[in-house]
Amino acid sequence: MGHRLSVLALATALLTGCAAGGFGTALPAPPDIAIAPPPSDLAPELAAFSGSWEGIWDGVLPSRLIVERIDATAARVVYIWARDPNGYFQAGYSRHSAKVLPGGKIEFGGSGRPYFVFTMSRDRTSIAGERESQGRINTTTMKRVGQQ
Repeated sequence: MGHRLSVLALATALLTGCAAGGFGTALPAPPDIAIAPPPSDLAPELAAFSGSWEGIWDGVLPSRLIVERIDATAARVVYIWARDPNGYFQAGYSRHSAKVLPGGKIEFGGSGRPYFVFTMSRDRTSIAGERESQGRINTTTMKRVGQQ
């Protein structure tokens, strides 16, 4: 009985850590992250993107999206990913100029690289991500990390 409680306590602690933004997996990041406040007249569903978000693609690959700047037509983002659990690629990051789309969406990538679309939730507490690469689509729901 005590062993079962220990396992349950450990599982709860791990799940709580993931929900709080602590994957237990180190994510790299450039040293020059600079999040600028969104313009005061920006639509709330777009302004809400500003900041840092974390999620796990298809329950397997931890990642982070940092929206450094956003306005009505464009955003500057940093996309960060963990090492592939199967060893196909190492952890890394890349900075992108993203396009802002109607309906609270941002997109970036493509042209031979993975293509990403992130959609703000109605309550502005999460973003739904879709990643398309080589005909395969992956999904995630990201939650805000830290205070904004």
